[in-house]
Amino acid sequence: MLQKRLFIALILLTSVSLLLFCEKKEKLETGEIAPQPEVQPFDSVTTIKPAPLNYDSLYQMISAITDSLLQNPTDIALRRQLVSAGYDTLWETIFAVGFGKSSDKATTGAVDQKFIEQAATADAYRWAAYIKLWHQDASDPEFGSISTNISGGRIVTKKILYDNRMAVMIEVKADQISK
Repeated sequence: MLQKRLFIALILLTSVSLLLFCEKKEKLETGEIAPQPEVQPFDSVTTIKPAPLNYDSLYQMISAITDSLLQNPTDIALRRQLVSAGYDTLWETIFAVGFGKSSDKATTGAVDQKFIEQAATADAYRWAAYIKLWHQDASDPEFGSISTNISGGRIVTKKILYDNRMAVMIEVKADQISK
């Protein structure tokens, strides 16, 4: 009984397929359906370049969230906002902003500016490590308890702020940050 039903279903499906094939062939011959052009193989591969980033708006967003986190370091929602703003999951790239400040307001020499830049860059790399780890779990690690190795990255923008402060935004690939 089951074999008979399967046989009938098979004949019915074959009949419908044959009918549809014949109908399509007839429409092609009468011109109701245009034939599809042959697809030519590619001679070369074209690389799609991403649109240039607007570092200023990215800097403003990340630095504002970073400042808020400094005021309330246990706020999980702020941590998630920082991860959302600073972690580009498509390119596996992390953007972070760090701040440096001169210890003496009277000194503004080139050497002092270099130390301020180094402090801001170190701070930015610290934030990049937090962003990577908070991407996995926004509650761990606690603020102030992090230890990572970072190899690579680059400064994408620097800003001199009031009160002899400097802000540095860095870009680093996520796989260059290891625990």
